[in-house]
Amino acid sequence: MPGVTTPPAPIIQRIAREALDSGKGNLVIEASSIGLEQRRLVGIDFDAAVFTNLTHDHLDYHRDMEAYLAAKLILFEGLREDALAIVNADNQIAGRVASATRARVITYGIDGDADLRASGIEYFPQATSFTLEAAGGSIRVTIRLPAEYNVLNALAAAGVGLAKGIGLDRIGERLAGARPVPGRYEIFRAVTGATVIVDFAHSPDALERTLRFIRRDHPRVICVFGCPGGSDRGKRPEMGRISGRLAELTILTADNPKGEDPEGIIDEIEEGIRRTAGHYERIVDRREAIRRAVGASRDGDAVLIAGKGHETYQIVGLDFLPHSDSAFLLEEGLVER
Repeated sequence: MPGVTTPPAPIIQRIAREALDSGKGNLVIEASSIGLEQRRLVGIDFDAAVFTNLTHDHLDYHRDMEAYLAAKLILFEGLREDALAIVNADNQIAGRVASATRARVITYGIDGDADLRASGIEYFPQATSFTLEAAGGSIRVTIRLPAEYNVLNALAAAGVGLAKGIGLDRIGERLAGARPVPGRYEIFRAVTGATVIVDFAHSPDALERTLRFIRRDHPRVICVFGCPGGSDRGKRPEMGRISGRLAELTILTADNPKGEDPEGIIDEIEEGIRRTAGHYERIVDRREAIRRAVGASRDGDAVLIAGKGHETYQIVGLDFLPHSDSAFLLEEGLVER
């Protein structure tokens, strides 16, 4: 279902039945806060649940951050005593998640004490190498995924694997073989010599982390993004402020405007960017905005096209119009892999 993270319960149950009938033994589900609150996961007895983070998002649905957290905790409150709660210790509310469950808690992180830690992290253009430290030993791992959040995701996956009795060496092999996900820090080389990155960063925290990571290797950054219509208007000026501080040029454009006027959405993002010294332009047509960003880039620059990532559509009104940021870049000859 386009635009839905956690499908309705009947669809999830059908997928589970089909998986079981085809001989599959495990099912992994992304449990969204909205899906949990709407009881789409009722009837599923989870063996393990992973808490990744809690940042400003979905506040059009949840009245505030406390309500947002309460929705996420539904997953952990429902775990059995012999189940597993894998919790990101680097997130400031990790303790509240751990105290909300009766399940066995395993923590993971980079910055502080945790059951699973990543140390000696080395970042490369399209990979990351780190030492995975666990109670049973340590192993050097290289994943074909850049950025810090992928290290944390790898630790979370390792935590589930170790708790299920999979050996550390085997976990290292599988992490090394994991393929990059389309639209998640997907890297291209522009005809101008710049690095072009397509990423799903659609919240203030995600946009800031992604831009800061890009700035490690690129002194000049161009950022293209918009915000979806009909959702969480409060994050719009904040995301404008973040891009204005961390990018040399921001091009404000349409995301999935849905029933809203895209010019009005850009007006609200602009409120934040105008509080910074950042240069910006407004180009509502997303394709034209991408063309402009790549055309304005130089060798050594980075162009971040944020917000839609893997999506293959753009929602305008009630219509799902075909559009993929990555496919457009390739079709127009703006980049090469």
